[in-house]
Order: sequence, then structure tokens, then C-alpha cells
Amino acid sequence: ALVVLVMLAAACSSDDNAGEGDGGGDSSEQTAQRVSVVSQNLLHGIACAADSDRCDLPGRVALFMEQVEAQGCPDLISVQEANERTVSLLRREADGVCDGAYTIVWDDDPGLDREVVLTTLQVLGSERTRLAGPLRTALWVRVAADVGVVDFVSSHLASDSDDRPCDRTTCPPPCQVDDTVNACQGRQLAALADEVAGDDSVVIVGGDLNAKPGEPAIAALTAAGFDDTHVVAG
Repeated sequence: ALVVLVMLAAACSSDDNAGEGDGGGDSSEQTAQRVSVVSQNLLHGIACAADSDRCDLPGRVALFMEQVEAQGCPDLISVQEANERTVSLLRREADGVCDGAYTIVWDDDPGLDREVVLTTLQVLGSERTRLAGPLRTALWVRVAADVGVVDFVSSHLASDSDDRPCDRTTCPPPCQVDDTVNACQGRQLAALADEVAGDDSVVIVGGDLNAKPGEPAIAALTAAGFDDTHVVAG
């Protein structure tokens, strides 16, 4: 499980919170706060051999939750290719790790390939949005963290199996007519993140984007002001 960090200075201004005559805060006393995030495609296994139990989905979910605990119980976990069975397995395993600290954010969507979020933080809201295609969705979850409010958007964008050129019916604005479905979904993610973001929230988009750095879906997010956490983390 890859853990990435989003850092935010606790004091964004030297004197917004300072009393008159106290000279403001000493920057050396400012503390750094963080929220830890995991994004993992767990593979629904529908194409696995019939006698493999979806490539041992129960064993893979158990291993993943062992890795989560070994990484110090990250605050936010996005799982892609989840469905009702995956969620039931996650619930079972989550009870036995991290002192049962995880809340599972799931809306009982009947789809085979959906997003689910696990968090140790207080959940303030959530909503699933349908993306162009029409197979794909995005799950927005708002939580309260030490850094403040965090708006977490998770998705699994079109792959070779369902990506194709757009048309005006399939890919409405903010998509462009010459987009592929994957690129359109990247634009929709950027627009969704902008729509749900609170005035002072930390906004994180994570998931299996099925795109390489520089490709249109990624470019749509970087153009919207997002930083690639892999690059930031070195």
C-alpha cells in the first residue's frame, strides 16, 4: 500500500490570529500538519478463473488491510473496483485492524466496479456522481481532519475496455468534442472537485485514472491546480 502525504502549514498567515500588540506569531513555532492517504485498485476479479474465487479476493482484502495497519492506519483510503462483496470483506477485516478505527463510506451501489472510502476521521458528507461513459462514477467524501476540512474525490476512469472517442451526447461540457471518454472523465473530476470544495478545505483527487503523466485526464487535473503527490513526495 503506497501512502502519500498532503502537507498544510497550520498557520497560513503571520498575524490573522494575533492579538494587537503581541507582534504576531513566530514562524519557528508553526507546526506542520498532515493527512495520510492511500489509493488502491483491489481488482474485482470478475475475469479470474471460476475456481479461484476471483483470484482469492478474500485473501487479497485481508493482505491489504494488514498492509494498512503496518503503514500506521492512514487517515483516508480509497479503494477502486469495489462492489458489495468487496465491501463486506473490508468490513470484516477492518474490525480486526487499527483498533476498529475505520468507518466505511459506502452507498450500496449495485455496480461491479465502484469506489469505497475507509477513514479514521469524522465523516461530514458523501455523494456518488455518475461520469460520462456511462460505466464510471466518482465518490466524494468530506471529513474533518487536523488540517481542517478535507474533500476527498475518488474515481476509476475508463480503461481500454470502455474508452472511446466522445460525442456531444456522451460527453457534455466541460468535456470537449474531440476528447476520449477517459479525458472527458478527467475534466469532470476536476469540475467536481471544484464544485464540492469548501472555501478553506484541502482537496484531494485519488484513484485509478488509467492515464499516464501528461495525458489529457491528468492534464485536466494539473490545469485545475492539483499537484501530483508522487512528484511532491519524491
